[in-house]
Amino acid sequence: MKSRAEQHGPRMVRFKQAQTQMALSAAQAQKQAADARQAEADGLRQSAAETLAGALMQPEQGLSRSVLFDRLRAVAVVRAHALEVGHAAGELEAQAQSLQQQEIGHRQMAAAHHRKQQKLEQWQSRRVAEATRHRERRRHTQEQEDYPCHRRSQP
Repeated sequence: MKSRAEQHGPRMVRFKQAQTQMALSAAQAQKQAADARQAEADGLRQSAAETLAGALMQPEQGLSRSVLFDRLRAVAVVRAHALEVGHAAGELEAQAQSLQQQEIGHRQMAAAHHRKQQKLEQWQSRRVAEATRHRERRRHTQEQEDYPCHRRSQP
């Protein structure tokens, strides 16, 4: 009578192969998402730096008080916006790092499934070889029993 593992061995190997592929697919998706978030964060940071560079005050002569305050207010608004964009970029980078960690976890899980699959395949090949040897021994023993024992007649 075959054990449960022997009955379902090939199916278990296919299952581990599928799990490995799913984990690798998930890792690839996590990597793509992390790269997208990182690119978005880099774009936001670059946009904020350009906006700040464009909003710097240049010394001018003959500005009225109200125009000067209007320009200072505009610079303050731009700086606040740049700060918000910087925070958003930081959050995106944190998400990207989290996704990268998840990718690493998925890759480790895929490696574990692959190792388990290899162990199952090795176990199955040992069981098949053992069964073959056992069958050959039985066949040989049967042949030996069926072979008539004849004594040599002595002259």
